[in-house]
Amino acid sequence: MAEFGAPLPLSDHAERAVRAGLHMQRRLHDLRQKWIKSGLPALQCRVGINTGAVYFGRMGAEAHQEITVLGPVVNLAARLQSLGLSDIAARLDDRFNLLTSGRRGGLLRHQTLRALMDWSYELLTEREQAVLRRLGVFMGGWAIAEAEVVASDERLPRAEVLPLLGQLIAKSLVQMDEQAGETRYRLLETVREYALEKLSEHGEVEVMRRRHAESMLAMAKEVGGIRAFGRLWKVRSAELRRNLDNFRAVFAWSASPMGDAVVGLNLLLQFWRFWGLGLSVECARWTKQLLDVAGLSIPIGLRANALLLLGMYTDDYAITKLAVAQVQDLVTQNDLSADKTLEIYTLSMSTHMAADQTTTRALLEKSVAMSRDAENVNAQFFSRYCLAGFLGPRNTRLDIERSQSLYEEMIALGIQHEDEEWMAAAQVELSYIAIYQMEFAVAHNRATQALRLSQSMQAHLDEISAIQLLAELDQLMGNLAKATAQLQNASTLAAEFGLRDAQSFTLALQIKVESDERNHKKALSTFAEMIQYGPEYHVSHALGLEGLACSAGNQNQHKRAAKLCGAAEGLRDKYANPRWPKDDWLLAPHLERARAALGEEAYEAAYAEGRAMTLEQAIDFALH
Repeated sequence: MAEFGAPLPLSDHAERAVRAGLHMQRRLHDLRQKWIKSGLPALQCRVGINTGAVYFGRMGAEAHQEITVLGPVVNLAARLQSLGLSDIAARLDDRFNLLTSGRRGGLLRHQTLRALMDWSYELLTEREQAVLRRLGVFMGGWAIAEAEVVASDERLPRAEVLPLLGQLIAKSLVQMDEQAGETRYRLLETVREYALEKLSEHGEVEVMRRRHAESMLAMAKEVGGIRAFGRLWKVRSAELRRNLDNFRAVFAWSASPMGDAVVGLNLLLQFWRFWGLGLSVECARWTKQLLDVAGLSIPIGLRANALLLLGMYTDDYAITKLAVAQVQDLVTQNDLSADKTLEIYTLSMSTHMAADQTTTRALLEKSVAMSRDAENVNAQFFSRYCLAGFLGPRNTRLDIERSQSLYEEMIALGIQHEDEEWMAAAQVELSYIAIYQMEFAVAHNRATQALRLSQSMQAHLDEISAIQLLAELDQLMGNLAKATAQLQNASTLAAEFGLRDAQSFTLALQIKVESDERNHKKALSTFAEMIQYGPEYHVSHALGLEGLACSAGNQNQHKRAAKLCGAAEGLRDKYANPRWPKDDWLLAPHLERARAALGEEAYEAAYAEGRAMTLEQAIDFALH
């Protein structure tokens, strides 16, 4: 057993502890496999995260001393060892009974927890009790303005909420934190669950859930999430991040039998741009769930916009294609002419629907033309971004000059509206064009500008993307040590902000670098770590398989290289994710050698065998 950590003034200490535990589990998985291969017993180790006082040190007679930790939190962990994960999860909603169950009538500390809460609650005035109960609907904290909206009613005026909140803080029932110059308030989870119990006893749960949901929607509209751009977006996106857990609570309520899917969908749409900051998979999941719950009963315009959001952020190409088709049908069959922004976005996503590239380009050009007079500045950026991407290095019929001019237009718009995030996105794409043109110095300069803009905006996903791009440039130029350092930086940032897609993609890039370094064992270990993030990160899986194909080629395992590359190609085809030219350059020498060594027929057979693999089969083949 390892004990570490000390009280530190970190507002996110719990999240840091969980991240550290997850990282330990991934490393333990690698170590376990290493021991098994060496003929040693499989390492079994649990990671427990808890807080509270414990006795720690050497205990027992001198001949039988051992390091021991005793205390309620450790005893609770030992008792839970007999439960499976699903059993524990099922009991977490009833925290008090979970904590007090066990041998000898339960742990004294946790037996007295409810009595302590009951005693503290009974000492409160009736109005203090009402405020505490109602604050239980908040997840992850709140600002005073939000508390005033939710906790007040005709019998408890808004003006009284702040003084009552001060009394609850003085009695240690509410915590107060300073975050980025703003005062935020929160309940400890045990206090919050107790407050929700009392809210239920008073029959106020559904009323307060709706009031909380509507207050979050009003806040999102006030910060202008759907139209936010420029430096104001920096402030607004930070405010949205602070309320992310509250939004999740609203989505969960909206999808419940007693909830309101319309409120949840409107909230999702208010800050669609925010979901692009590393939360696209979650956005698509909530959108699909709420659309399924709502059915056809919601307003047509809302349904069309929600379908467009789903198509924009899902990682399943088939769902994207279906969603955009449904939006186009709704626009055609109903009078949605007043919603010009919807039409612009629908046209911008026509790459998923048009039968041929000529038609696609015409629709995309129309979206750009329409956006020039649009009030929604984000629509101006988005339409140009989609057309420029369609004409850029990924496409088979290129118009690099037009693509460059559109990205330059985005930069000019960004300067005009002080929107550094869109400017950074354009600089990244211009860097990729420079790579395609073999102008690595220009590409490096563009990527560096993108990095600086992203750091200025505190747009962490864009910052990580720029660092990843710089790492790829270093690899292309043979600076492998520098590439590794860049990727380590990207990995640290991704872990710090919980961006799982960025963590997965960074590991995929690392596999390619390790292949070039001829560090084949490390490349395989990194691949094993990457797949722990889950099957939804198919872009990373394809890139990782290609990295292992390069590794196999460097070891003259030509048939294996062909199979792995075929498996990656099959995955890319499934999700309509073609390979970039820069990735082709890294793969091409290995595939040419494999073709020469195996012969055309054997090479094509191996490639086809890999291409027919499912993701699970490809992963199993890669690891063995």
